[in-house]
Amino acid sequence: MYKTIQIAFLALTLVLVSGCKIDTQPETNVLRISFVSAKHDHWDWAAATKMIFKYNNIYYSQNDIIDYHEYRYGYGDVSIDKISWLLWNLGSIDSLLTGTLSFHEIRSNIDSGNPILLHYGNSYDGRYMLLHGYDDNGYVYLHDPYYGTRIVYYNDLFYRELRGLGYYWVSSLIILG
Repeated sequence: MYKTIQIAFLALTLVLVSGCKIDTQPETNVLRISFVSAKHDHWDWAAATKMIFKYNNIYYSQNDIIDYHEYRYGYGDVSIDKISWLLWNLGSIDSLLTGTLSFHEIRSNIDSGNPILLHYGNSYDGRYMLLHGYDDNGYVYLHDPYYGTRIVYYNDLFYRELRGLGYYWVSSLIILG
């Protein structure tokens, strides 16, 4: 009996979820950035940095990025400020560090070809995702190094559950082209 109820519940859930559709326009509002998954725990920042380098036709492995960070800054925590300097030092990629962004600011940057590195958490325990697109219905496209590409509503950016823990969006690094 329990098995029958469980199967019925799963079938109903599948029917409801399969009916959900998000209309997007990826040709005009999504930057062509190849997804890179994190090779190890706490390497989401290195995977996102590698995506940024690749987008700019600069090729470093995640290990190279980690090694450079440790050589330059030691084994301490990775901050979004250090990532900005790392992008400049290894690839001459300019960036702008700021707080959270309005949907209008996201649209403007994506339309200018500027992906945005989102930082969640604090300087001691942060997570990183690369925002690379949007649609006219208020959704944004994220490359999450642990879970793949996600499409989320803009208002859902401010609080994300990442790897079982809740984090707030605290800063953004706009990658300037």
